Amino acid sequence: MQAQSPARIARLGILLHGSADTEFDSNGLKALSQGLSARGWDVGRNLAIEIRYAQFRTADLPRLAADLLRTNPDVGLCA
Repeated sequence: MQAQSPARIARLGILLHGSADTEFDSNGLKALSQGLSARGWDVGRNLAIEIRYAQFRTADLPRLAADLLRTNPDVGLCA
């Protein structure tokens, strides 16, 4: 009997202008996670989410975007 190979984990990259304390981040990410879970995507099982926060420093966005791209996400979201 052959062992099953582990399922591939999809990577979602998120770049946010704000911080972890902003309303979008706390409520929006919770809603996103719930919506993904309802469609079979669960963090740790078949999904990894990488988030970068610019802390409202627009000048940091290019560096953070490059850092996020190095994680090789399958899908990206910028807000």
